[in-house]
Amino acid sequence: MQKHIVRTIIFMLLLFTVSSRTSISAKEAEDNDFDLIIQRIQASEWNKVTNVTTLDNTVTSLSGTLQTDGSWTDIPYTSTAQTNWEPITHLDRLKNLVLAYTLPNSSYFENVTLHTQISSALTYWYNKHPTSTNWFMQQIGCPQRVGIILILLRAGATPLDAALETNLLNRMKTEGGRPDQSGSQGTGANKIDIATHWVYRACLTKNNADLSFGAQQVYYPIETTTATEGLKHDLSIMQHGPQFYTGGYGSSFAGNVANMAVFLRETPYAMTGEKLNLLTSFIRDSYIRIIRGKYFLYNVLGRGLSRPGALNQSALTDLLGKVKFLDPENATLYDDAIARLTETAPHAGSGLALTHTHYFCADYTLYTSPAYTFDVRTVSTRTYRNENGNDENLKGYFLSDGATCISVDGDEYVDIFPAWDWTKIPGVTAPQKPSIPIPAQWGTFGKSVFAGGVSDSVYGVSAYALNDPDYSINTTANKAWFFFGKEVVCLGAAIRSTASEMIQTTVNQCLLKGDITLSSNGATSTLTNAGSYTYNNDVDWILHNKIAYLFPQGGNLKLSNQVQTGKWSDINTSYSGSVSENVFKLWFEHGIKPANVSYAYIVLPNTDVNALENYNVDDIEILANTDSVQAVRHKMLGITEFVFYRAASYVEEDFTLKTNKGCALILRDFETAAVRVQIADPSQSNTEIKLRFTSKVLTTEKELSCTMPAAPYKGASAAFTIDNNTPDYVAPAPQDLVYPIADAFVRGGYANQGAINPLEVKEDETDSYRRHSYLKFDLTDIDPDDIREVNFVLSIHSTDANVTATDWQFKRVEDDSWTETGIVWNNKPAPDSQVIQQLSGCAACDVIVDVTDVVINEIKHKNKLLTIHISSTKRGSDGKTFAKFYSREEADISKRPQLQIKKKSTDETGLDVFPSEKNYLYAQDGYIRSINTDTPLQIYTIAGMPVSPDKQLSKGVYIVKSDNSAVKFLLK
Repeated sequence: MQKHIVRTIIFMLLLFTVSSRTSISAKEAEDNDFDLIIQRIQASEWNKVTNVTTLDNTVTSLSGTLQTDGSWTDIPYTSTAQTNWEPITHLDRLKNLVLAYTLPNSSYFENVTLHTQISSALTYWYNKHPTSTNWFMQQIGCPQRVGIILILLRAGATPLDAALETNLLNRMKTEGGRPDQSGSQGTGANKIDIATHWVYRACLTKNNADLSFGAQQVYYPIETTTATEGLKHDLSIMQHGPQFYTGGYGSSFAGNVANMAVFLRETPYAMTGEKLNLLTSFIRDSYIRIIRGKYFLYNVLGRGLSRPGALNQSALTDLLGKVKFLDPENATLYDDAIARLTETAPHAGSGLALTHTHYFCADYTLYTSPAYTFDVRTVSTRTYRNENGNDENLKGYFLSDGATCISVDGDEYVDIFPAWDWTKIPGVTAPQKPSIPIPAQWGTFGKSVFAGGVSDSVYGVSAYALNDPDYSINTTANKAWFFFGKEVVCLGAAIRSTASEMIQTTVNQCLLKGDITLSSNGATSTLTNAGSYTYNNDVDWILHNKIAYLFPQGGNLKLSNQVQTGKWSDINTSYSGSVSENVFKLWFEHGIKPANVSYAYIVLPNTDVNALENYNVDDIEILANTDSVQAVRHKMLGITEFVFYRAASYVEEDFTLKTNKGCALILRDFETAAVRVQIADPSQSNTEIKLRFTSKVLTTEKELSCTMPAAPYKGASAAFTIDNNTPDYVAPAPQDLVYPIADAFVRGGYANQGAINPLEVKEDETDSYRRHSYLKFDLTDIDPDDIREVNFVLSIHSTDANVTATDWQFKRVEDDSWTETGIVWNNKPAPDSQVIQQLSGCAACDVIVDVTDVVINEIKHKNKLLTIHISSTKRGSDGKTFAKFYSREEADISKRPQLQIKKKSTDETGLDVFPSEKNYLYAQDGYIRSINTDTPLQIYTIAGMPVSPDKQLSKGVYIVKSDNSAVKFLLK
């Protein structure tokens, strides 16, 4: 106890000492700062020694096996392994020797023999120069460890040989890289890691320039960024491309920056208030929440999931102690987290707030509460799948397809992963492949456009339109998770697959702990024997390890409660050994090549048999579970949550809700005159979503135009209200669709491409890389007098990464004589010089071009054909501005190019068209005026709603009143 008290006093005195710069020279002040920072780093390392006796015993063993040349015989110093690189163990052992030598309450404190061994071991390391093929070891792993060892030795009674220290410092500089280098090494957590050893080296060499640069680079990533990697605006961490990594690289991000913030505080290199606030916000509101008890949720670790002990985060107490010092206003929150990590809290969720968050940048949803934690990880065309790399995470292909981690005690999945059935990841719908696909290393984009969720910070719903055509998976499904606090409702619909294997949805697969109790046809029983069980629509609920699973619509269920065995090397070649675990596994079977099947289950965590028997499942109403709409109501909460996968309608006795776009939303107070709506766009492609609503109270159909958050908050939730002030819905004019009679793209030096789907557009340095597209429409059956508006609409097939670096130009072509099977680069007709419209290139957007005037002019000039030419304006710096659009050969007719012709409605019959040849009305500055007065006239919508006199009018039907008379007119 006395040794612990002494060590704690040293820590408190040194780590949080304030630098004094009064009445001394600038040079002395700088030297004082260097020394102070070194002392704080030393104190931090000493404070991590929780048991000095254990350290001394370790050092005794290591000292006894160290050879006279400074090596250990069991370390393969010539290894160049990419992962699990064993030579690094030499530095880790050396650190233990140095800690014992410099720690006052160690029996080896200032031991001369030990110092000689330390010098010998450092000399051997420098001369042997072990090297890994993994850049991380040379630029981060080794220089960070060497820096700490040299800093600790500065506290020793005998200095290290100056020449040896200089050699080691020089290698840190030459091999350690720069934190501002290009690529992934110079971004996010990697940047911070490299900058950290710059700070170490700068303090040891008393180099002010290097210290300033290192500190600036450590702090640089502490800002929300729109770049691919780093801290995003939703407080998630992305690394190795647009890949969710809050628990993996987020640990380096949070730990190293917090360390530096403490080490450099109240010196000229201190972190500013704004960055400090952002750092502590990330740790409080994001990082701490992904830990249950002392364990990470498995969804947050990336490929690190495949490493033994990866979930255990008990060592984070040191970090949280420092952050508590930096953020004293939230000291209770950090104390609660430390208590959970040290298992001194009453339970694994003590002190956790009830909070629901959808991380719209990361396609990740997290619900936390004292009772349980539940997360969902998905992937989209905007984000990367959970990566494999360096022969790690070799079976994790399905981890991003709706994986759910359900945790009460935190230890439900600890080191289960070698024994996991990797085709049955909790929450995932997948074919039971005999071998798991292994895509390209370091993450690949998902294929789903629709992945996201809506949240009001307490409740929410997340959706994932699973779409995986790769590796013969060929499976699609609409999957949604409805969060109501006490329970999570999980729905799946429109499950289709042409894969040759059984399609299954896994409810959970975790460590088997305690009894399994179930209710079948109202009778409760306990499973006593290990084995496999089948339930065909005859199980009400299953309870295991405080988590209940309810099946309100039945289903073909399978349950296994037996030993599963696997090897670490099967998921990570750097590790060996077999793992056998008793595993609880529960899943739906949907059959082989299902055409349109569904599932429904409710997860009720932190419960028991008594609570289950009193649980009123009727509080949960599953209102819809189809390919277009999924909806669930919680009657006690008065909340209805929806997922619309496309424009669709939901109709019930109490209200009707329609949307013109896919969306996720929360509806409250539908029985009142002020209906609250929380809405988000999981496709992140719409600037506006329109909702139409009627109810017993709001009997006139209302149309709410929801402006969706713009970048960098695309996908975030927005709040609105539908009430009597919401505009009435006005039916649009009729619309016809006209599809091209011919389309093709041309490319220099290539044969005819007319039969190819998709169309291609690209600008480049030579004709052989350029692509232009041509589309021809027949306008014969179109009456120009019926036209209100014509839009040319394209659907994006795919684009290169930097398509936003270019623009797309749309032009009319005079010569319509070209044919789909005959057009090539050398005979392509020239487009007009005038541009119809120019749009910014984008990866996921609506391509809509107003061609109203072009179509009307074409028809009125007796030309019944219209050719549209599409080109790209410029080549990106890396050439990656390629775009593809679906052609008329596309099987899905909704994706084919089309002219959308909006006709005049019947309400417009006999209307005055404005501007017109009549002069009693005219336009000025966008307003309607009369020849008799300069005052803007009173104008009403067709529904009778007044329009503000200073409102600029858009196209449409209006009523204008003057001198007690009313005129209905069409504004074009």
